[in-house]
Amino acid sequence: MYSKPVIILLFCLTTINSTAQNNLAAAASLAREGKFNEAIKAYSEILISDQTHIAARLGRGFTYSWKHDFVNARADFNTVLVADPANTEAQKGLAYTDLWSGDYKNAIRSFDKLIEISPGVKEYYIARGQAQMNDGLLKDARLSFQKAEQLAPNDAESKQLLTAVKTKPTILDVDIIGGLSSADGISKTGLRYVQVSSQVSKQLQLAAKYDNSLSMDNLGLITINKSIPYYAGSLFYKWSNKTASKIEGGFRNFSDAKAGEASSESQFTLEQIFFLKKGRSLKAGAAFISPDAGSGASLFFAGYHQPVSKKTAAGITWFYAGRNVFNTTENRFLLDADFYLSKGNMLNAGFYYGRSNSDNRLFEGNTYGGFLKAFFPVSNSVGIHLGISAENNFIQNLFNANAGVRFRLEK
Repeated sequence: MYSKPVIILLFCLTTINSTAQNNLAAAASLAREGKFNEAIKAYSEILISDQTHIAARLGRGFTYSWKHDFVNARADFNTVLVADPANTEAQKGLAYTDLWSGDYKNAIRSFDKLIEISPGVKEYYIARGQAQMNDGLLKDARLSFQKAEQLAPNDAESKQLLTAVKTKPTILDVDIIGGLSSADGISKTGLRYVQVSSQVSKQLQLAAKYDNSLSMDNLGLITINKSIPYYAGSLFYKWSNKTASKIEGGFRNFSDAKAGEASSESQFTLEQIFFLKKGRSLKAGAAFISPDAGSGASLFFAGYHQPVSKKTAAGITWFYAGRNVFNTTENRFLLDADFYLSKGNMLNAGFYYGRSNSDNRLFEGNTYGGFLKAFFPVSNSVGIHLGISAENNFIQNLFNANAGVRFRLEK
């Protein structure tokens, strides 16, 4: 039997340990809810009582990292490793801190070491693949995601990331699409769309395109004649993990223009994208058309995109167009969804509706349309495009069905 002082001591130690465990659980709950400052305070209170409390220091380190306070996160993880060099949770914390802070090369090395220690952990392959993809090593990223999928064949995250890496711009992408286009029953077949793009660096992508598909994307709603081919060049620059910009300039030539009519039009588009937490994003931009004769037009747009699940994402975009001819304006709303299927296959479907107002009744009316696009990677360097779209507006009815191929030079 224990003596009375020993019983009292054991009771006190048990109470202290129980209190610490409750405080630890409360801190973890706050962190999961995104209340990072409160969680850090709760973890710190535990560490004031016990500087050697490994779980509290690890929890605070991860919370610092989620808060993007990477300096303090690294300090906590390194403190744990000084006391316990083999602590895999601290090693994992440092690896994720490198990934989330954009230090992709160190993140790759760190996850390589973790995979060497525990080769059967799917999480490490996914994280390493994300670092490789962000560092432009698309082939290595694809192999990491494929390994993760082998370890967990039904894992939705692996499938989504495989889709992302197989559709992500490479050092050279060539898209060639042909098909049928119809405007008010007058059809034409042939080459509809060609784009050549290059991921010049981690931040910069350049592209040039030929678009003869009736320009049925919503950014084309301010064009004078959608049946005329459009030639354009663009630049996409990712400033950081939080924002990116796209600039595009292009033109159309009207070979059958009559005297006094515009014989060409130039279009300039600027788009700004903001990357939010948990895969969400915001975009806003403007497009301007300046014909060499007659009046111009302008377009403003804003949109929001959010993952719905690991296999789907949805977005909404608002467009406002103004044409100087007869003071014509149009509001349009687009709803679209992405579906990430197995083996990198992807579907994109959408519907839009708009209303035009003008001093001239000929330019007033409703516009509605929809589209379905699919991309199927056949191999690591070849993919198949399929698409169908239709639009009914107050001027003409448009229809487009197409099929094509993408060639990728994977780095």
